[in-house]
Amino acid sequence: GKGSFSAPIEEAWGDLDKGFKDADRVFEDTYITKHHNNAQMERRVSVAKWDAGKLTVYASTQGISNARTDIARDFNLPLSKVRVICKYMGGGFGNKNQAQDYDYMAAMLAKQSGQPVKLEFTREDDFIGMHGRWSSEQKYKIGVKKDGAITAVQLDAVTNMGAYRKQSGNLSGTDFYNIPNFKKVILPVHTNTVVAANYRAPAYPQSVFGFASFLDNIAHEMGINPLDMFTKNRAQKYKSKTPFSSIHLEECIVEGAKRIGWQDKWHKAGAMGGPKKHGIGMALGGYQFSPGLGAAAIRVNPDGTAHVLVGVTDIGTGAKSTMAIIGAEALGVPLNQIEITNGDTDVTPYSVGESSSRTTSYTGTALIAAAEDARRQIFAAAAPQLKVKPEELDLRNGEVFVKANPAQKMPLRQAVSRSGELIGRATTNPRFKDDVQGKSFAAHFAEVEVDSVTGHVKITRYVAAHDSGTIINRLPAESQVKGGVVQGIGMAFSEEMLIDKLTGIPINPNYRDAKVPTHLEAPEIEVIFVEFPAPYGPFGGKVVGEPPITPAVGAIANAIFNATGKRIKELPITPDKILQARLV
Repeated sequence: GKGSFSAPIEEAWGDLDKGFKDADRVFEDTYITKHHNNAQMERRVSVAKWDAGKLTVYASTQGISNARTDIARDFNLPLSKVRVICKYMGGGFGNKNQAQDYDYMAAMLAKQSGQPVKLEFTREDDFIGMHGRWSSEQKYKIGVKKDGAITAVQLDAVTNMGAYRKQSGNLSGTDFYNIPNFKKVILPVHTNTVVAANYRAPAYPQSVFGFASFLDNIAHEMGINPLDMFTKNRAQKYKSKTPFSSIHLEECIVEGAKRIGWQDKWHKAGAMGGPKKHGIGMALGGYQFSPGLGAAAIRVNPDGTAHVLVGVTDIGTGAKSTMAIIGAEALGVPLNQIEITNGDTDVTPYSVGESSSRTTSYTGTALIAAAEDARRQIFAAAAPQLKVKPEELDLRNGEVFVKANPAQKMPLRQAVSRSGELIGRATTNPRFKDDVQGKSFAAHFAEVEVDSVTGHVKITRYVAAHDSGTIINRLPAESQVKGGVVQGIGMAFSEEMLIDKLTGIPINPNYRDAKVPTHLEAPEIEVIFVEFPAPYGPFGGKVVGEPPITPAVGAIANAIFNATGKRIKELPITPDKILQARLV
């Protein structure tokens, strides 16, 4: 449909003209991605009740602090008169970190009726009334040297934001490459369709598909093995200028390639005979990592057990368990002595919300500082009893002991019992120095079998290698990678919000017709963490949640090209497109 443009997003560095002059070859191509919905399991539900002028909302939100602020503003209430509760939430993937229209509707109806009100969206309401990932048309011009080194990249793109603006509409898939001369101009367009905004690494998978596909294609044209092409052009500094706080992208490439057996299995594109064609492909990805504003409290009870109070909502990431693990480690008590209270603005401190992969770094850092505060109080209480100075004490496994003489000790409960309880509190707001940039990195490798009779693609092997710093909570960290890859599989093969051209109404707003992948479409995904502790992160941890989706679509698309020798430049890569490409 016709659209109106928002202000363009522009970014440039280096000298583009010189970059193209320095190139031995210049390539141009266009890649297209489609709108698709976040498709989380839990539909929108809000329960609101008023009690003596105070509003309580049981919200379906990724961020209780943001939701409280939004609701208080909407009803012109002080924050103390709004309570938001959300302890568990069945997925969100970026479209729930705030209050939403349905919270306002439920609260308004409750106010008018004087009764608690529950409002629940249908799946169709959810697909139409909530945002999904923005679609894009990406035109690239890339200059390279004979050896494959990139000299310049120009990106001109249009992104479809739907009827109103909730997010930038940016495309950031070039972030993982060393590009000395760069310019992008992106036009976010408004159309009379479903709104587009945050969906897991909002600006990445669609543009990693475009850029990694094109780089893979250039490698093919120049007779270079893609592994060498991606290794040579991998990012080493942020935007070719600022050092990263930590980067182990090369280790990801090396480990992932080794695990999938790239050296033995790679062949020239389309070189396989027979109806079933083998292919292998790769792409690079990641997501920004930053420290920032977090708050936490830890209450040490008279019996030596402890209570962690954090504003996090568990959205399937294991945030509660991770906070308990961090609290136990930082305080010095066994994990089974920790209880956690979360997700209630009346009792838990501020939280940034479960979005942009910030929980562990923002709230986790604050929790470590809160534990330090509690330890200071514990040592002050224990020092007179052990007849030493507080700074001579340590606390491990629930026992306070003298560092120089560990046999001189007492159980934690003995230190705390006299005071009734101790509360350690902290609000932290660490920042990077201006001269570094934070990022997690990943290299993904996909192996496929393409049936040239039916156009069906089967992923036979998938390896995801990640640089996420120290892994604090391994099982959910691995699960996050697997979940992100499966969402990438859906985006690569099947998911697309189809819009009726005449009315702008979505045709397929439900799981079945939007073709969201199920367990049947999900292959076994092998996860590698290259574990190098990162500065700035809690216990050396970096970002895990968003990186896995970023390279998935590109890696799969490149594997399909390697199998068929035909480049499909428009998502989703459906069997009809594969068969059509084979005929051309």
